[in-house]
Amino acid sequence: MKRCLFILGFLVATCCAHAQDGVYRERLYVNMDQDHYLAGEWCWFSVYSLDAATDQPRVFSRIAYLELLDAHGTPVVQTKLALDSARAQGAVQLPADLPSGTYTWRAYTRWMRNFSSEGFFTQQVNVYNTLHPEAMNGAHLIPGALQGAPDAALHCSTDKPLYDRRSQLEIRLKTGVPVTGLSLSVFRVDTVMEKVKLSPQAYKHYPLIDTLLPELRGNIITGRIVNRATGTPVEGVIGTLSVPGRKPVFQAVSSDANGRFISELEEAYGNSTLIMECREKQYRIIPDYQFAPVLTPAQEAARDSLPENVLEAYATRHVSAQVEHAYRERDLAAPPAPLRDSVPFFGRPDEEILLDDYTRFTTMEDVFREVIKQVFVRRAGGVLHLHCWNLGTEMMEHDDALVLLDGVPVYNNKELFEFDPLKIRKISVRARPVYYGPIRAAGVVFMQTYSGDLKGYPLDSTQVSAQDFVGLQNPHPFPAPAYVSQTERNSRFPDYRSLLYWQPSVRFDAAGAATVQCYTGDLPGHYLVVAAGLDAGGKPCYTTHAFDVK
Repeated sequence: MKRCLFILGFLVATCCAHAQDGVYRERLYVNMDQDHYLAGEWCWFSVYSLDAATDQPRVFSRIAYLELLDAHGTPVVQTKLALDSARAQGAVQLPADLPSGTYTWRAYTRWMRNFSSEGFFTQQVNVYNTLHPEAMNGAHLIPGALQGAPDAALHCSTDKPLYDRRSQLEIRLKTGVPVTGLSLSVFRVDTVMEKVKLSPQAYKHYPLIDTLLPELRGNIITGRIVNRATGTPVEGVIGTLSVPGRKPVFQAVSSDANGRFISELEEAYGNSTLIMECREKQYRIIPDYQFAPVLTPAQEAARDSLPENVLEAYATRHVSAQVEHAYRERDLAAPPAPLRDSVPFFGRPDEEILLDDYTRFTTMEDVFREVIKQVFVRRAGGVLHLHCWNLGTEMMEHDDALVLLDGVPVYNNKELFEFDPLKIRKISVRARPVYYGPIRAAGVVFMQTYSGDLKGYPLDSTQVSAQDFVGLQNPHPFPAPAYVSQTERNSRFPDYRSLLYWQPSVRFDAAGAATVQCYTGDLPGHYLVVAAGLDAGGKPCYTTHAFDVK
């Protein structure tokens, strides 16, 4: 399996290649809504995947990695994005306790890690923490940055130069040349916002230095299976990887001669826990680090004192941000994962029982004896076991069924039958042998709790290892209120947004025109519209327009 994936990945990369060495190279470009933030604020972004040789969008990798690094190269924010048609969009919330200073956004794909990390997308950003004014005065300040140069063929205007609070704002965009992608942000200008032009990040031809497979479908997980006592790699041991949830992810792996394994977790959305276990307790799974290592920590820049008016401006913005968090927390909450195939890995179940439709029993043994028809309870060696009835042979299977709780294998029958059945919402049974990767199961019993989080089931620490898992980020629409009626405009619900609007992808008509409508909030001041993206040649471009709110 691993060899087939390896050959397939490099065949695809070679077929896409324009480079002299015949290996495809890709690069990422990221548009941010702003270039300076307060600790605790949300950051919105749009990601483009490009062919490094032609600077044109190219569908290749399906997952982009985005990190925010501090001055020492330590990640303080990490997320993964699903690339769809060479584009991705998302948002992250900065930690509220993030110290003031200059940070670096870093974006890449797994395939890009085969080349120098200097080919990753990077962009510096200011972060200010107003709760620690003593740190603010020692924070390094970089000027605001728009990548590339203003495009003379790209125009932006508004229908008025001055607006009332909670009034409709119409933004008109016009381009005389094709653009690869354009993002739009509208934000209140703070005292430190002095936009400057930077040269776009140049991409160099870096040699191939590794053989990591590209993620053409889902998140690739690699690692080792070792002897728990000695730490030595072992061959031919079967392990499982599970991400529990309402729609859990389950994969089975087998170690090669070097103890290595490779697996692909498709459609693993949201941050969760990766649970790894081997049936034999003498072995354990050690996964590889999912993100790129920081090879050379960034040097901390010289520190400057912030002017008093800057501190005052950000103190005001901090109050506005706290109001937004207090009143719009529900709007900013992560949306549910995209709809995906609800059929489990073992196929359509032969029996599917919603336990609330039946008399609720207080023991797991009674549930399986009285409710589940295709499963038999047998006692052997003083322990209860579950055996499936094979609908193909019309005989009972001699081996135990594979039992899963929210996608996590359950091997300890004693703890299984001691578990509270009132926490189980649904039981599905595949009453025939199941072949899944290296696993041959004599039927599957798939139990799901109400919340998909195991409901306190005791995992055996001598058999199971778990770690935080960063899944794909759910698509995150920007929460922009609309004040259409007079009742909405007179609402006492506060609107202290400093970022009025964010659109990760602006669509132009055949004439190269686009119109976007949004609404101002309760904060008066000077505002800036920034339309930024990539021109037809894959080079960064932008245009700006200013207006005021009284």
